[in-house]
Amino acid sequence: ARGGWGGLTHRGIHGTTHTNVGTAVVAAMVLGCVYCACAIGLRSSACTLLSLGLVLFALTNGAMWIATSSTQADVAGANWREAHAGMIGTNLGGWLLLEKWLVDRGQSSLGSGKIVSPFELTAAKGAIDERSLSIGLRAGGRLDALDAWRDAYVTKADFKEIRLAELDSVRIPFGWWIVVGSAAPDGFHRGAGLRYLDDAMRWAEEEGLKVILDLHGAPGSQNGRQTGGHEAKGWTTDWFDVDKSVEVVRIVAERYAFSSALVGITLLNEPELPLRISIPFYKRAYDAVRAAGCAPERVAVIVNLYALDAVLRDGWVLQREMPSTCYPNLVYDIHLYYAFLPSWMQPLLSLQSLTTTAVWLQAMAVYISGRPSLIGEWSLRLPFSGPLSADLNSLSAERRNTLLSDFGQRQLVEYSEQSGSVGMFFWTWNAPAHEAAWSLQRALTNGWLQPGHIKQARARMRARATGHQR
Repeated sequence: ARGGWGGLTHRGIHGTTHTNVGTAVVAAMVLGCVYCACAIGLRSSACTLLSLGLVLFALTNGAMWIATSSTQADVAGANWREAHAGMIGTNLGGWLLLEKWLVDRGQSSLGSGKIVSPFELTAAKGAIDERSLSIGLRAGGRLDALDAWRDAYVTKADFKEIRLAELDSVRIPFGWWIVVGSAAPDGFHRGAGLRYLDDAMRWAEEEGLKVILDLHGAPGSQNGRQTGGHEAKGWTTDWFDVDKSVEVVRIVAERYAFSSALVGITLLNEPELPLRISIPFYKRAYDAVRAAGCAPERVAVIVNLYALDAVLRDGWVLQREMPSTCYPNLVYDIHLYYAFLPSWMQPLLSLQSLTTTAVWLQAMAVYISGRPSLIGEWSLRLPFSGPLSADLNSLSAERRNTLLSDFGQRQLVEYSEQSGSVGMFFWTWNAPAHEAAWSLQRALTNGWLQPGHIKQARARMRARATGHQR
């Protein structure tokens, strides 16, 4: 079945996208029908509604998406894919932007030993994100704890271990405050600032790893969440500072334009912005990257389509507004997770269907995106709460390990076999023992993921993305 999807949308080596007028409609119908047919527990009435909803969505959006899908050869993008498609790597999350949900407790790093989280300090009491953490530590005279975290959480040894694990790339999330010149930009702590990115780029060059730089937290915030460094209940999209964000992108692009490691720059992570704000920003930031010396055949500019519905809702608009003729080597970034299922959906699923059928369905987001795409974030984490979480916790250690191993292999296979898929990055490298499913380092140590399977997935992805597999 997987091989059969190549007939809907296929990109050849020169980046040409071939579509037929029924692409989006057929994809939506198949998604609905397969979802119903794979015994995941939906009642027939719900099946019908789901199928009709997907078809209607495709009918209202698909025609325009198809009409605006680029048919022009993107030679620069094709050259880039020839050189870099098949990237399988890891995020270095929690390092240059501390997300409290991930690093609120001491990390038992497999490489560096015990690392005390700054969130555990008395001075950090009440901190909900990196901004409030920095303000609290500054008031308590303990900013040294934040510096110590950055110095220890990711080191040169991690880059060596990443390379030995058959990984070939890293995605480096960073907050804007790391880049700018002020010591305390908007309350954040800059510390050694760009030295950390300088170190990371040098270590990647020494180990032969490719790097995607990811603006994970933008000035004013792109989403008002702790994942962007500043969780603000009153946040609105007007807080997002376009001018400063473009400047941050320009600085890193100019600084690392000629690094042999740099292969891509993600303009924003998980934005929750209307297109009237995001598209002008993307255009200006794209131009800034190119003007800084990052030629399209060497460095991809990456746009994160945050939610799955953004693949069709925003994807076709970007095709029209930023065609490859004017914006060559523009790549989409899609995040695929299974930990955040809405409560109404959980009774309709089982652990088996969630880790098999649902993976295949979500992988279709890459397939129908209309542009070369990478999975910027994926993991082995299953739902935090609800009946599926209870089912997971009831499993014996042996059955749980088998489930996670099969889940990891399934994701490697499905994501790498989609036409247009150019890379995938696990979230994240290091995570505490109680959240091992978020850690690629622990997944490898526990046997949930195998270096051999990673190598096979890379080969499949390269074959499809470069047009060598038909």
